[in-house]
Amino acid sequence: MSAIDSLRDLRAFELAALAGLPLSVAQLAILKAFEGAPLDKQELRMFRQLVGSRFAKPNPAGYSRLAAQCGRQAGKTRHLDAPLVMRHALRTVPRSPGETLHIPCVGPTREHVATLVDAVAALAGALRVPHERLTGEVRFPALGVVVSVRTANSIAGR
Repeated sequence: MSAIDSLRDLRAFELAALAGLPLSVAQLAILKAFEGAPLDKQELRMFRQLVGSRFAKPNPAGYSRLAAQCGRQAGKTRHLDAPLVMRHALRTVPRSPGETLHIPCVGPTREHVATLVDAVAALAGALRVPHERLTGEVRFPALGVVVSVRTANSIAGR
């Protein structure tokens, strides 16, 4: 089993921990709930606060989609998006030989785009996943995956 194969079984919050990305209780609660992992008491309180219900319980099977709205300067681009993008890159559906999976990401500004590209590349480096960092994208040749990041206005203007 290769190192990449062993990483496929990790959850997004485990990828972040392995790479040394600091996560807040809120970020950890979101990632663990998304993956269907059990939450401790503090994480469960935070989950309930985030969803706005004192009685909410995360789905033990996890969720297939995540839409998180976080406050400005909350570190969501650097800390929350990168492990989710890496998880998707590592756990993609089988593709035909030579077929490439493109994972598009959108950032509000060029600075956010650069931060997300840096975070994905740094996480890949920390996990020792072979990758190439280019302007606006990170390529994973061994996986057949390209993560491309663009600003919202560059997409809307096309």
